[in-house]
Amino acid sequence: MFNYLKPLMPQVFSLLSVIACTTSVSFANDTALNSDGATTIRLDEAVRYFGRADLPFPGTDAGKQNTGLRLVSHGKIRESGQERYSVWRIRNATNEVKSVVLKAHGNSAEQSLSIPAHTETFVRSGHYQGSATHRLFYQGRQIDVKASSPSDFSDSRLVRHPGAPNESTNLVAQAASDREIYLTWKDQSDNERGFAIERRPEGSGAFQRIFTTRVNEEAFLDTTLVSGVTYQYRIQAVNGDWVSNYSDTTAATTMLVSPVTYYAIASNDWTTPLTWSHTKQGPPTVSTPHEAALVFINGHAISLDGDQLCTKLSLDTEGTSSLLTIEGATLTVRDRVTVEKNCEACISNIIINNKGRLHCENP
Repeated sequence: MFNYLKPLMPQVFSLLSVIACTTSVSFANDTALNSDGATTIRLDEAVRYFGRADLPFPGTDAGKQNTGLRLVSHGKIRESGQERYSVWRIRNATNEVKSVVLKAHGNSAEQSLSIPAHTETFVRSGHYQGSATHRLFYQGRQIDVKASSPSDFSDSRLVRHPGAPNESTNLVAQAASDREIYLTWKDQSDNERGFAIERRPEGSGAFQRIFTTRVNEEAFLDTTLVSGVTYQYRIQAVNGDWVSNYSDTTAATTMLVSPVTYYAIASNDWTTPLTWSHTKQGPPTVSTPHEAALVFINGHAISLDGDQLCTKLSLDTEGTSSLLTIEGATLTVRDRVTVEKNCEACISNIIINNKGRLHCENP
């Protein structure tokens, strides 16, 4: 059983959080997969194979010698019918992390443990003769002593599988431009292989995974956005098939860019200098339309042989003298394309050759 686990792993996973066993799909060997993808395992199996499991303790307890600490025996773990380990629960009912030492009486075996605040830590004793009395030390003095229970240890409560990374914290989203949002977070795991980033427009549909970072990353720049839109983000630490809980959701709104108007005042290539003006009869400009531009072609023929962007495109087709030719390239219009006045001639006034493309993001 549990042949995919590595028996007797060192105690490198110090904190296992309790996961509510709701909306779960059963696996073999009493594991479960929650709706958020986080994998859980029975508490007794976590202690057997990984040596430790932590559960929250929300109550109050003065503990032994008013330390807030208490030691309880939870029986034995047997292998092939033979007693191999004893299991101990150390309760920390205080608001601070406690460093303790668990010692087997009459034996040199001891374990140094860090017990989180308001936590009950279940540990597998390193002493094979599990019947031995164990003593709990805090700040160099013995505060509790218990004899090992003769019963077999069994606890079906579910805890997070040690392979699942801890969830990340402090996720923050900030607008970096009209098309970009910068994410930062705090990595709280030591076994993740990356961070899966999910996004959706605010209040619109389900989250979609857009990228998975490398290990230990704590920042990401999303560059595939639309101006003036609010986006929500959440992330998960991932470790192969194991994933953390989702982080808190955060949101940011891309910046608004004031559009600039360009009128075609000459028949030329889109990028030819002096083709455009910011007014219909004004002097020519040395710049060309860009992604925040409102483009008007009235009475001139404009050709495009390289990919370009603009926000809106308008052709005045009166007299059929306004013409746009897209040659083997893509013109992306962020908002819409309009053809004014002689609407029945709109098809003949936009010519697309050699696998060219006119793409409207909001037709």
